[in-house]
Amino acid sequence: MKRKKLFSTKLVILLLLVIFPLVFIMPGCQEAELDPSNEQGSNLEPGPCPDQNDKDEEEQGMTLPSTKEVVQVLEGMEEKTVMSLHESKMGYYIYIDQERYQLEELNGVDKITPRAKAENLPEVLMEITREVDKKPQDMASQIKDELKEKYQVEFHEEVDNPLESIYLYAEGKNSDDTVVRYYLVEDSQEGTLVIKQKLFIEAIEGHGIRFDNMLQELIIADK
Repeated sequence: MKRKKLFSTKLVILLLLVIFPLVFIMPGCQEAELDPSNEQGSNLEPGPCPDQNDKDEEEQGMTLPSTKEVVQVLEGMEEKTVMSLHESKMGYYIYIDQERYQLEELNGVDKITPRAKAENLPEVLMEITREVDKKPQDMASQIKDELKEKYQVEFHEEVDNPLESIYLYAEGKNSDDTVVRYYLVEDSQEGTLVIKQKLFIEAIEGHGIRFDNMLQELIIADK
């Protein structure tokens, strides 16, 4: 009986002698878990370094494709449209449906108008300007006061579609069915992008939707 017990003790000691050294030849990342007392980690092998290519991509910033295909829904029908990138001097990017619209840069105004001009109908356009050192809330009050002379302001609210902004909607007091819509967007320099759409009621479901779909692709550049 004593001999059998002695044999068991020797077997346990032998197993410990085999297993214990394995702890010290584990990979460095596992040794760090097993030896929390080594605060400096001087005896540990360094772990894998981050990919330098990933860092370079972050430093270069975003790269936008020159064109992109967008699916639009107009009057219940899906339509695929290829839009082209425009980089504005006012610090934003937007994709334009160049087949149907043209963009002109005139005296600090980006003006988007239909290529096909309709006769005997009110003007249709989307203008984008930038107001320096003015918050969207301040611009909303100013524009609302200016609209009251010729328009009846129907909406003044915060929205997140087609983009996060303060939204103003006003209809003309005369019989020409003119509609004006504003989206006021805070830029990256504590100013405001003022986006104005001028339409007529029948054009809201056409040009109005196309304008809004372009605005969904608007990106404000970080400076």
